[in-house]
Order: sequence, then structure tokens, then C-alpha cells
Amino acid sequence: LHYASSLRGTRQYWFKQKSRLIAMVDTVGLPTVFFTHSAADLQWPELARLICPEDSDSSSSRREALNQNPAIADWFFYQRIQKFVEAFYVGVLGATDYWMRFEWQHRGSPHVHGLAWLPGAPDVDKVLASPDDPAARQELVQYVNKVVCTVNPAVLPDGSNVDSAPAPKTDP
Repeated sequence: LHYASSLRGTRQYWFKQKSRLIAMVDTVGLPTVFFTHSAADLQWPELARLICPEDSDSSSSRREALNQNPAIADWFFYQRIQKFVEAFYVGVLGATDYWMRFEWQHRGSPHVHGLAWLPGAPDVDKVLASPDDPAARQELVQYVNKVVCTVNPAVLPDGSNVDSAPAPKTDP
């Protein structure tokens, strides 16, 4: 049964991955960030051009091509996530380490759950040990305000169209 630890999806494989994650927590401490990213595979023009070049603008063609090429869509998502994690979590936030687990929804679309360790983050154990300590809470609030923000993608980087930019769409 030891050999099954290298076969993705087996009980032995996930036991090995869990042990690896526990070792990471024991070595580098609790992670700073938990993240989930889902594939917008029907919305990616690059993927559409790759799997249905003859009619990449048609949503029905995209859907059919995704159903017939799940391995390409998975590969594309994996490559996209790897580049995003390296660019954002490592490049922008300075993550010193990260861990990810890929899963698939019922229709076959991939998503990933992950953890990242960021430098300079408050000590989570200290915050959890003293939930009523205002100094620990303030340190946490200041850190979150430093690394979390929202952006309206319709606003130009220089902010020159902030008054005329459409408001972000939200679902009720």
C-alpha cells in the first residue's frame, strides 16, 4: 500500500499530502492566507482560441469544446494558477511558501484551495490566545488593511476616469 502514496486521489496519497502540510505548519508556522480560485473556463478567450479556433466567440462552441477537451482545460487552469500564484502571492505579497489542492466540480471545471505564508504577518497564535487584547487585534487589522484591497477594473490606473467609470456589477 506504500506505493499508492504516489497515485493521486488515493487515501494513501492524501495521507502523504496531509503529512506534508502538517510538517510545513510545524516548520514555518500557521499560514497567513487561505485562498480559493475557480476556473472561468468559459470566459477565457485564450483557451477558446486553443480548443475551438474555428468558432471561439460562440458560447455553445466553447462549452462543447470544453466537454471534449477536459485535459486541455485542466492543463490551462493549472498553468494559469501557477503563474498567478508566482506573480501575485510570491511576487506582490512576498509569500515565502504555499500549498495547493486541486479539485473538480460536478461539471468537471477545476478549482484550487491553497494556503500561503506571508512575511511580516501578525503571529496568529498570539491573536488567537488573546482575542480580547486590543493591541493584538489592532496589529491584525493594520496588517489586513495593508494587504487587502478592492479594485474597480473599469477605472484607469491613473484614476482619470473614476467619475465616469461604470460601477462594478454585483449579483443581488
